[in-house]
Amino acid sequence: MGQLSIRILVVDREDSEFLRSAVSIFDEAGFNVDFCSDWDSLQRKLKYSVRPIDFLIIDLACFQTRDAYLSLMELREREYSKDPKIILTTNIQLEVILRRKRRELGIVATFNKTRNVEELLCVLTNIIVPTGENVRRTRRIPARFLVHYTVNDNTKVLCARNLSRAGIFVQNHSPDPVGTLVQLSFTLPGRESRLLVRARVARATSGAHITKQEAFPPGNGLEFTEISNADACSLKEYTDYEEFRIFGIEDGANRPVALEEPADPADLPKAELRQEG
Repeated sequence: MGQLSIRILVVDREDSEFLRSAVSIFDEAGFNVDFCSDWDSLQRKLKYSVRPIDFLIIDLACFQTRDAYLSLMELREREYSKDPKIILTTNIQLEVILRRKRRELGIVATFNKTRNVEELLCVLTNIIVPTGENVRRTRRIPARFLVHYTVNDNTKVLCARNLSRAGIFVQNHSPDPVGTLVQLSFTLPGRESRLLVRARVARATSGAHITKQEAFPPGNGLEFTEISNADACSLKEYTDYEEFRIFGIEDGANRPVALEEPADPADLPKAELRQEG
């Protein structure tokens, strides 16, 4: 299913900055997105939508006079709203009954609204990742750090925008064509050692209209082709931590629980790279 065919309904307070940012980011990511701010509008949009809503991203606090659990139960009992996957957004700890009944209610994720809205986009896109792909290997996380990007001995400093164990996207106002071989050098946030990675340009994009979040700039998506064992371990440690922080959920004892079992060691090709002088 393409992104344009995926319908998202965001439900939040009308004056919410989070609502405006989420709608803007999902729209520019190519999703079919709509929004509302009250219970009656939610019912109308679910019932009369030309095509069923696939994802309902909702802050139940905007229904101040309604019980959160009973509201979701009511949605599930109605023919026109029993199928959407639900992502709950909240500024407070989720009620125990919602955590315990999340599968019954169709809750596929929860998201703390104090976090960057781009992380919500990451959560969404990884929920709809095509069946059969290695989710841990393809999962991307937001990133903001400088990357020394070298092609044919010409080096420029670019900004990373997202990262995975298998690749990276860098903002590049003059994107290099697919197939370009690149050497990358960067230091992960909070770390001291510099990673040296060989990579190949797998995607080049001219970008779209950029919001104030600058979510979709022009640039290059690169897949890593060679990385030393030490650097692969450092990259895995960092991305595992960020995945746990972004995609983790809570169990009944209020402890964070990973969405899946710990990953196997990275299986990228290994090569000892020459250290910079």
